[in-house]
Amino acid sequence: MNPDWKNDIYLWDSKINLKFSKYLEIILENTLDKLVGERFGYRLTIKMDPVKISEINRIRYKKSIENFDRESEKACSESIVLFLQLPQNWTDHTNSQRRNYLKNSNYPSKKLATIFLTLELWYR
Repeated sequence: MNPDWKNDIYLWDSKINLKFSKYLEIILENTLDKLVGERFGYRLTIKMDPVKISEINRIRYKKSIENFDRESEKACSESIVLFLQLPQNWTDHTNSQRRNYLKNSNYPSKKLATIFLTLELWYR
């Protein structure tokens, strides 16, 4: 394991996030199958740069959803960058999430997460 990552918290660590991530993955996969699956193979990559949430912890995310033949030729790809604001007091927010409720839903936003989305289409 990369020593720089030893204090990283992956967004799929908790049971709640794991269940949500699985549902989101199924929705994305079904959507991609309907939109492009008959004509092209695809790979959707979602990556979030590490965000420091305390002196020792960071959160990060990386996921790839794909359905293509490795022997086929790439037709095209498109990438976008999104910026997501995170609560200023992330520790209190994550602790309240673990208890399945939010003490205060009006957290001031301070930190920004950078999310990279890349969709590649492959010839069938």
